[in-house]
Amino acid sequence: MSTKDYLNMSDSALDSFMTRNLAYIADKTIAKGATPPEWMHIPSERTDEVGGKAGDFHDALEKLDGPHMDGDKQAKKDAKAALIKIWRPYKRQFLDFSPVTDADRVNMGLPLKDIIPTPINAPQLPPEFEVRYIAKGIIDVGRFRPANGAVMEDKRAYHGVAIHCGIMNATPQNSRFNVTAVPLTGYDLPYSEFCRTKWRRFGFSGESGARLFICAQYESAKAQKGPFGAVVEVVIP
Repeated sequence: MSTKDYLNMSDSALDSFMTRNLAYIADKTIAKGATPPEWMHIPSERTDEVGGKAGDFHDALEKLDGPHMDGDKQAKKDAKAALIKIWRPYKRQFLDFSPVTDADRVNMGLPLKDIIPTPINAPQLPPEFEVRYIAKGIIDVGRFRPANGAVMEDKRAYHGVAIHCGIMNATPQNSRFNVTAVPLTGYDLPYSEFCRTKWRRFGFSGESGARLFICAQYESAKAQKGPFGAVVEVVIP
């Protein structure tokens, strides 16, 4: 569905929009002989409030058709802002749900509710990253971007990054990182965590001088994983 604001229209179009819709609402909320109103859920005083603001805007707009004072343009802007401010919650509260139908919304020029979720695809690109040496045993991993200068087609598919790590022959205190052979892909790395920040800091106490292997992959907002990037080897400072 289009994300364009349906109220983003010219002043004259907005004036016509409100006149037409207030008449439409009035027709739906009055009894016709012995037949009760089709819409009984809208308090008349709420519609009157909208009608009052619409009338103020109409009058302010008409003043600009002929000779007018310097403050009349600002008065029109203020009246328009006040009308839109009161219309939006009125529409959400009373016109977005039954008994108002999609046919009614089409007749009124209102946007239809998007009930079909927009699909989010799995990431298709592997990431690359940078490593910063901060202090003894401490590094930062970050500045993730699609490898080889590729461009993300749908950023929703690139919600964050899973960082995978492994330390060759890690000490017992860091056993969750331990690997005993050079990893070929992210599947060979025992530790991983999700990251959405520009940089992620890791502290490896007692591992200064050890070989650290890092790999990353993008994840979508629905936790769909993309391909692994290259496994990068660094020495822990």
